[in-house]
Amino acid sequence: MCAIQYYRGCARDRSGRDPLVGSFFLCIAIAGNYYEYDAIAPIADFLRTQRGFTQSQIGMLNAVFSLPNIGLALVGGLLIDRYGPVRVALRSMLISAAIGVPQYAA
Repeated sequence: MCAIQYYRGCARDRSGRDPLVGSFFLCIAIAGNYYEYDAIAPIADFLRTQRGFTQSQIGMLNAVFSLPNIGLALVGGLLIDRYGPVRVALRSMLISAAIGVPQYAA
């Protein structure tokens, strides 16, 4: 039996949650993800004019900045496949808080 039921022409899962709500939050997460990966571009003019970076140095900085994000996305995908998204998200938030909170307390 399929996990999705059709209710008045709209697909809903058995819990009664609307998939459009999840899609909305997914869109918000993707928009934040694009902002994270483009963090070098907004300061590229500053780096070039005030810090003397060349275009190739800015490109190399962007590449070095992006490589860990690619590797961590692959590792995160494997963890999600093995343990599930909720468990991975909760543990990731706890680890981030454990690392971040002491930095602000000091």
